[in-house]
Amino acid sequence: MRAPGAFTTFLLVAAFAAAPARAQSPPTPTSVAEEALSLLAPKPHSSVNPLTRRSRDYRGLALGDWILYPTINLGAIYDSNLVWSTRHPVQAAGLRLNPALVAQRDSGPHRTTLYADVDARLYPTLAYGDAVNAQLGAAHVWEIARDLSVSARAEYTRKAQHISGGVAALPGGGFSTLASPLVYDQLSGALAVHKSFGRMFAGLSLEAAKTYYDSLRTTSGTFSQSYRDSFAVSLGARGGFWFTPALYAFAETIGNVREIEASTYDSKGYRVVAGLGSDRISLFRGEIFAGVHRQNYDNPLIAAAASPILGGKIFWYPTRAITVRAALDQTFSDSSMPTPGNPAGFPARQTSAQAHVTYQMSKSWQAAWRIAFEHSAYLGTIRRDNGWRTGATLAYDLYRNVALTLDYEFQQLHSNAPDASYVRNAVNLGMKYRY
Repeated sequence: MRAPGAFTTFLLVAAFAAAPARAQSPPTPTSVAEEALSLLAPKPHSSVNPLTRRSRDYRGLALGDWILYPTINLGAIYDSNLVWSTRHPVQAAGLRLNPALVAQRDSGPHRTTLYADVDARLYPTLAYGDAVNAQLGAAHVWEIARDLSVSARAEYTRKAQHISGGVAALPGGGFSTLASPLVYDQLSGALAVHKSFGRMFAGLSLEAAKTYYDSLRTTSGTFSQSYRDSFAVSLGARGGFWFTPALYAFAETIGNVREIEASTYDSKGYRVVAGLGSDRISLFRGEIFAGVHRQNYDNPLIAAAASPILGGKIFWYPTRAITVRAALDQTFSDSSMPTPGNPAGFPARQTSAQAHVTYQMSKSWQAAWRIAFEHSAYLGTIRRDNGWRTGATLAYDLYRNVALTLDYEFQQLHSNAPDASYVRNAVNLGMKYRY
């Protein structure tokens, strides 16, 4: 395995030495933290959002100085195209088991969060189709003073994702059709420091992640995927100025280094944006920004890619029962996952837009609707993808701690690459218990 360079090694050590920042929040739907815009967004004026209606309150379980929030979700799932295939969709029905635990300790200037969850999707009719995801992490926020805070996070993630198109690259060339998920383990860390100077604010952030891929298991044998192993690190800085108590301007720059075991996928890049943000103007809050991003690739077949950026994230509260969120952003993806439509594993420039509406009809009923669009332009090829995704969730609290949920999702991809387009429907019926 190729070792990281000296610079990236230093950044990785720094990220993990900081230890325990962002984590799952306990069930507090009015917390601004759940709508965090970035590690370096200025501290909001209030930690409680008065414009939203509370759902049921979950007090958690007190254990000394800690408050525990255990949950478990059990349900049935169905997917009409589990592997997102054009010609050979795999229909599968199964069971979902999703226990989770969040523990919080708040001792004034120090706030610590520990979290763990397992999300197992089991398909009895598929030989290698089961997908088990897991997460374990710790986060810590230290408010040294009202104008100075440090946030840190350390996390382990195990992810199982079914491969788009249901195919995998084989050693020596060629592809194999399968419904086996691609599984990887990831260790990540983050550190951020935020400081205010009167009406000005500034911050630095460091994030790093090391990813290891398991071999693929198929009826044809086991195939190594270690060439996908990666190390990525990013260093960011942000500064800004509050014009009024509700409006601020900011500038942000982020640099990244991405190293892949198959070094032909290595790249380095940066992103620079400037924009306006608001803790709240009337019924709105959020940020809008514009700028430029660039990624340089070691692969001589991929020219340096640069493009302008226009994006943002907006929250709107038309009533106390309705919350609307909308986001627009542009990024360059990493791609070390060759497919028949992208045999060289080229990365893509992705433009994504999404909207989400939540309606808290009462303390017992909640409905949500979501829609998203993503355009992918693959570098080094003529491939272009346009993907749509929409879905709805309905939840009903049977009792104080027990809720029924029904979720439906529709997904469609149009691509000019052969055998890359697909249509997918998925349904999830579950029961959730929260202490």
